[in-house]
Amino acid sequence: KDAICLHGKKLNLYSQLELASITGYVPQRVSLDSPFSIEEFVRLRFYSLPKIDLTVIDQQIEEILTQFNLDKIKDRSLYKLSGGELQKTLLASAIVHRPKVLLLDEPTNHMDIIGKESLENILKEYKGTLIFVSHDRYFVNKIADSLLIFNSNGVTYFNGTYTEYEEKYRNCDEENKLNYENRSLK
Repeated sequence: KDAICLHGKKLNLYSQLELASITGYVPQRVSLDSPFSIEEFVRLRFYSLPKIDLTVIDQQIEEILTQFNLDKIKDRSLYKLSGGELQKTLLASAIVHRPKVLLLDEPTNHMDIIGKESLENILKEYKGTLIFVSHDRYFVNKIADSLLIFNSNGVTYFNGTYTEYEEKYRNCDEENKLNYENRSLK
């Protein structure tokens, strides 16, 4: 009761190593002052995982770097990256080991259109649980199939896309809008 569970197990019962092997996380703001190259940084993600098969790792790294269009600059040092390149590197590092749960805070920050499209395509194919925070309504509409809407009245769950949420909300009369907004999760 009143515990956060992940795959039926209380979160506090996981070791840090277990959590690292089943989750991927990208915070909104990161400052990396590191001489590592993009490829080295992404490869580091595997050192926290048990039982590593180097052949599989090399293949997964090559695949994710190509998907994010980082393959041609994979030897570039992290401190020479633009904001968008750094964001794609962080996302590649979080996704490369195919975690069961992926947590992303403003994943499209600093990304150009091509980067956003790459991320959309990768996330559409992602097989795990995806939880993300975004103010990019276009991105939310393309990726999310259910929403938690945070406003001054609390948190509202909506099963559907952002466009469907807006349409349903827009078509409510004033009394139903108030009821809709007050349908907070407890």
